[in-house]
Amino acid sequence: MSFNIFCKRYLGAMAISFATLSTLAPAPAQARGLIIYNTGEELFEVADFPQEMVAQYPGLKDYKISYACQRFGLFWADVWTWDCKLTAGNISTNTIADIPQELIPKLEKDYPFDQVQRNFWNKYGFITMVGIFALLAIMKGKEQPTAETQPQTGLESQSDTSTN
Repeated sequence: MSFNIFCKRYLGAMAISFATLSTLAPAPAQARGLIIYNTGEELFEVADFPQEMVAQYPGLKDYKISYACQRFGLFWADVWTWDCKLTAGNISTNTIADIPQELIPKLEKDYPFDQVQRNFWNKYGFITMVGIFALLAIMKGKEQPTAETQPQTGLESQSDTSTN
């Protein structure tokens, strides 16, 4: 019984955290009823350009090695990310620029997509939501019915009248 109370309190705290993160998230989103979803292009920074590339192409100094991707998300947590293109990006000004074609193979090898800088909620938010809902479903399924909520069957009511 105490484990169940602990889980409810823990999940309650997680729900409040989830609501706070969803409210404070800066990304634009749309809503359909109670579901908030976000789609479109998102820019993920990876690292600064190497100094030798900046010396060769001075226009890269205001940008970082980035990936521009299409994405679909729920409550600002990415569910699916696809069609990623290596670009020069600047998140603070929300701008992207093309990288010279001769640099792309080296940059793709040295800076793969799995090195992008993502916050916890963007990267693991969907898995966290699925885990919370799964825990809630398991807890709901394991609730023990009390004597008040247990249905009376015909056999129990007949045995009660026969003893009187």
